[in-house]
Amino acid sequence: MQTILAQLTAQINPLLIWTLITTYITTLTILSIYSLHRLYLIFLYFKHKNTHHATLPAINKIIPVTIQIPLYNEHAITHQIVAAIANLNQPKHALQIQILDDSTDPASLQISKDILAQYLTQGYDISLQHRKNRIGFKAGALKEALPAAKYEFIAIFDADFIPNPDFLEKTIPHLIPDNIAFIQTRWQHINRDDSLLTQCQAIFLDSHFIIEHTARHNAGHWINFNGTAGIWRKSAIIDAGNWQGDTLTEDVDLSYRAQLKGWKSIYLPNVTCPSQIPPEINAFKSQQHRWAKGSIQCAIKLLPTIAKAKIPFTTKLEAFFHLTGPIVYPCATLLTLLLYPTLNYAINPIQSPILGFIILTLAIASATTYFFTSQALQKKPFLKTALHIPALFAIGIAIALNNARGVLEALLNIKSDFIRTPKYTQNSATKIATCRKSKNKLIPTPSIKSWMAITEIILGLYMLATVKSALTKNLTSPTTPLLILFALGYLYVGYHSLINTKQAKKTTKESAIN
Repeated sequence: MQTILAQLTAQINPLLIWTLITTYITTLTILSIYSLHRLYLIFLYFKHKNTHHATLPAINKIIPVTIQIPLYNEHAITHQIVAAIANLNQPKHALQIQILDDSTDPASLQISKDILAQYLTQGYDISLQHRKNRIGFKAGALKEALPAAKYEFIAIFDADFIPNPDFLEKTIPHLIPDNIAFIQTRWQHINRDDSLLTQCQAIFLDSHFIIEHTARHNAGHWINFNGTAGIWRKSAIIDAGNWQGDTLTEDVDLSYRAQLKGWKSIYLPNVTCPSQIPPEINAFKSQQHRWAKGSIQCAIKLLPTIAKAKIPFTTKLEAFFHLTGPIVYPCATLLTLLLYPTLNYAINPIQSPILGFIILTLAIASATTYFFTSQALQKKPFLKTALHIPALFAIGIAIALNNARGVLEALLNIKSDFIRTPKYTQNSATKIATCRKSKNKLIPTPSIKSWMAITEIILGLYMLATVKSALTKNLTSPTTPLLILFALGYLYVGYHSLINTKQAKKTTKESAIN
């Protein structure tokens, strides 16, 4: 690998060298700015951690609620979510349940029909909406069901969420003020300790829900609805322009449009809703790709309007960083590609004191502080978090290529389907290692392609060649172990993605035969 790279770059001329230097420094500058913003969010969190919001009004009556459950080929856990809704501390006469099933799998649809019949006989106000097309995907299903929603407050739960019985009691009172558009609660993870992958994902998500959301909300900035485990006011949805399917993150889109209209939002970090983390790498990558692409789509769609809106400049700036955050993924991928040529032919990014300091303090220290803070605020063991940090860096950089593809697709206006994150039964989610056995099959993830996994493996080898070159030239520094982690991360993600893709295809063929 190293010999091939040396031959390809042997004829580099001075103009190309300066291009490399400029591109490298520009990329590093962008990454540094977003790293500084991450530190700013931590500062914002602690600055406003004691912020107290308005006292909740006393409620002396039962508030009726509509529950919407969007589904798509999720037969494994449909029973689970409907049972959890039926178990809420809410009388039947004040509860409407809408099952929004866009399934193309006959077995999944039949399960929804059976559940409908079961709960109708028990006296529940429950209905089933099945669309023969997926126009607008999840947003389309929610929009189509809205006219039939009987009540002003609409709670939304994806199939892999299991709200606690007191969920409505802890949330509905916050919606009584008539200027509140939606409430978002914090996700908990029932399978966070099942594997290294789920543990790392949990820390990633904790940082978003514990630091980002809390910091923005308490500081008076805008937050986004996360698509599930929250409640909307029906009139706010309509006033904001209803659900729209022109982005892959319809939840972020509607949140910002509502706040542009003057509606307020509330985040409740102390109200949690158990959920399932994707237990295998391709499901995780598919989810991350959708979030990255959808966020940039929302940035393109909404930032021009936000820039003109009569809101504080700091709120505009925070919205910019929030919506454009995924831009770090193509930058991280480009940085990976630039390391070898800049190391050997232009500048030495590993040995240079100034650039090395920026990399070490901003790229590493900011992320480390971010992750540690989110875990410390939950009183998680320090040592356990410290042991996960290397894996966090490895996986974080390794999914950059996957997410960069999503960002570029958004920038180039390349449309793609809304790919639902595959859901597993809790038994198979907690024992995902057994999914290669016939008993628990891996679920195919259409958005994940084998060529992407192969490219990730190649990038892993490329990073190893970069490390070898640095060691050969005695250009080691404290960041060299980080480069090794990056290489291992690419190899880990690429290998497991490739294996899981092949296994899922095998499962599909076996199912077709049977």
